[in-house]
Amino acid sequence: MEDVEKEDKKEIPKFTWVVLIILGCIDLFWGIMHTIFIDEAIALFAHFDLSGPMAGDLMLQMTAFGISNLITGAMFIMIALKARQLAEIVLICIPVAYLIGIIAIKIKNIVPQSDLLGQYGMMVYLVVCIITFIATRVKIWHENKKK
Repeated sequence: MEDVEKEDKKEIPKFTWVVLIILGCIDLFWGIMHTIFIDEAIALFAHFDLSGPMAGDLMLQMTAFGISNLITGAMFIMIALKARQLAEIVLICIPVAYLIGIIAIKIKNIVPQSDLLGQYGMMVYLVVCIITFIATRVKIWHENKKK
């Protein structure tokens, strides 16, 4: 019975969970920027116009996004350290969730008025998720082929 359980548990390559730790650290950094250093984040990356009546709403939304970054960052690190077999699933869930968000933005015809320079870092982040997921699948496939 134990042999069957060991076979069912696939070994996740080290690079997979290391990348998830790095992404977790990036999320923690973004969370800190969006919450504690929100003024600097707006000035450096978002370029929001805070002179209008919606300034408070923009800052509230940015802070809420930062809170979720703090949560996901901590979760990614915990998963990488304590539940490594879930790392590849997390890596593909990230771009899938953002794809749903992008589709919703397009359907609602939402057009940003600011530069939102952080989007370029986010694109790199998502590409890293996808490439790491694919590399993990290939490595696992290759290891299983050897058996």
